[in-house]
Amino acid sequence: MKRLILSLIIVMSPAASKADVGWARALKTPEIKLTKDSKIRIMVIDSGVSAYVPAIAHYIKENHNGDDYSDSHGHGTHIAGLTLFGPFHLGQNGKYVIHMSEMPCQEVELVSCKFYSNSIAEENNQKNSNECFKKVMNGDFSLVNYSAGGKYSDPDEYEILKQIKIPIVVAAGNSHESLSEAGKTYYPASYSIPPFNLTNIIPVGNYNQYGVDQKYQTSNYGLNMPWESG
Repeated sequence: MKRLILSLIIVMSPAASKADVGWARALKTPEIKLTKDSKIRIMVIDSGVSAYVPAIAHYIKENHNGDDYSDSHGHGTHIAGLTLFGPFHLGQNGKYVIHMSEMPCQEVELVSCKFYSNSIAEENNQKNSNECFKKVMNGDFSLVNYSAGGKYSDPDEYEILKQIKIPIVVAAGNSHESLSEAGKTYYPASYSIPPFNLTNIIPVGNYNQYGVDQKYQTSNYGLNMPWESG
C-alpha cells in the first residue's frame, strides 16, 4: 500500500559557502547547484498541489491534472512548500538555512502530478503513480520528488523508473527499520540496492528539530543514507 511520507530536496543557492556544500554532500543529500542562468523544473508527484496558496501558486508552471488544482489530503501542498521554501538546515551548528525564496523566482518551476487520493482503491493509486512517472519521461524536468512508498514492489513501476535519467528523490519510510537488511523493503526507495540497483533513485529519511544530523525516531535508515543505523 502506498503511503505519503515526507522527503527532502536541497537546492544549493549560488551563495552557499564551501563548508555548507561540503556538509550537504557528507549527508549524501540530493544536491543541485544553480547559477544565475539556471532554471530548475521540479515534478512533485503526490496528492496534488493547491493553487490557492499564493506563495506556492506563483511557482506552479504546469499541472498534469487539467483544471484540478485541489489537494484534499494536503500532503502534496505541504511537500511543495517544503521544496520551495525550506527551511533546510545546513552546517554542523544546524543554524545555517538556505531558502529557495532567496533566489529569483524564474529559476524555479513547480509541476504537479496528482496520483494519490484516500478515497480511491489502492490499485488505482499505484496506476496513477505509474502514469505520473511516465509523464516524467516525456517532459523536461530537473528532478522529481516522490514522498510516498510501500512495502511491495510493482513490476510496471520498476520498468518505468529504470528508464528515467534524472534524480528521483523518494521517501525511505517511517517504520524505524534498516532497509539494508534482508526482507526489509520500502519501494521505490529499495530499488536503489540489489537486485535492482537503480542509481537515479535517491532515498531520504527524515530528521528531528535538532538538525539534519539527527534522525527522527520513526525514520527508516540504511540504503547508504546518512543514518546507517537506528
